[in-house]
Amino acid sequence: MRDRRRLMGWGGVVVGVILVGIGHEGRATGTALRLVQFDIALHGKVVLKASTGDKGTQGPDVVWRYLDHLELRPEKGFRVQPDADDPLRATLSGAIRIEARYGGTVTVESLELVRERADLPWRVAPAEVERTFDLRTRPG
Repeated sequence: MRDRRRLMGWGGVVVGVILVGIGHEGRATGTALRLVQFDIALHGKVVLKASTGDKGTQGPDVVWRYLDHLELRPEKGFRVQPDADDPLRATLSGAIRIEARYGGTVTVESLELVRERADLPWRVAPAEVERTFDLRTRPG
């Protein structure tokens, strides 16, 4: 009896998973997402990345502003150095290129990063997202 209940429990899980993917009138439901990736390169080498997904209908201006809230992931071997007087801010300096396939590309000489706490990931400072918005080359 115990084995039978165990099997029935698994059957319920399988049926539950199958039903989740079926919507009104028995048609499969789902939304495809477009991967939106941002690469931040310093002196020609990608050092930070961020990504999100969207429906694929958002234009370049909306996509660029995703940078306002995305967490940056450092590439292997790169570490963001916080500003000496404020551990919640950092400034990258040099030849910096931000590239987003669906949002555009910009090259700047400095880029300010922020974080809410010392143990949280870096983000591009909102003021920098706006500054680079008009400087960027829009895609295609």
